Amino acid sequence: MSKKIYGWSVLWKIDQPFLCVGMIVKMIKRNFKNYKNNGFTLAEAMMAMVILSIATAGLLLPFASSAAVQEEGVNRTLAVKLACDLLEDIVNTNFGDIIATYGSYTEADGAMQSAGGAGVLTGNLYAGYSRDAVCEYIYTAQQDGLDPQPNFIRITVRVHHNGAKKAEIVRLKSK
Repeated sequence: MSKKIYGWSVLWKIDQPFLCVGMIVKMIKRNFKNYKNNGFTLAEAMMAMVILSIATAGLLLPFASSAAVQEEGVNRTLAVKLACDLLEDIVNTNFGDIIATYGSYTEADGAMQSAGGAGVLTGNLYAGYSRDAVCEYIYTAQQDGLDPQPNFIRITVRVHHNGAKKAEIVRLKSK
C-alpha cells in the first residue's frame, strides 16, 4: 500500500508500522536532489522593488507638496505683515506730508525699515523681501473747483519676495 507523506510516496506496510531511519534519510536525499527552489528570481525581486518604490513615492508626495504650500503661506503672511507696517507708518503721517514723503517710496531687499523707522529689518527671515508704496491724490465728483487740495489720498503698498508680488494693500486716507 502506498501512502503520500509530505509529498513523498512511501511504501507503508501494515506489519511494519515504523520505517527505519536509513530509509527516511535515503528518501530525503533523493527528493532534495530534485527539489525545485521556491525563492524569488532576480526579475521578481526587481519588480517588487519597483512596485514598492512607486507606492512609497505616492505616499510621500503629499508631504513634499504640503511643505511647499506651508513655505508659501509663511512668505505671504510675512509679506502682509510688512505691508501693514508700512501702511501704518504712512497713515500715521500728517496728511499734507504723505505725498512728499511716500509719493513714490521704495525699500530694496536688505534696506527695509522697521515699523516707526526704528531701524533696518535684518535676518534670514527678511531676506529677499522688498516693498514699495505709491500715494496719489484722489479727486471726487462732489469736490468743487474752489478747493485746490483734494480730500483723499489713495495709498497702495506692495511687498515682493524674490521679485514676485506677495501682498498688496490699498487704502484711502481722508483729511
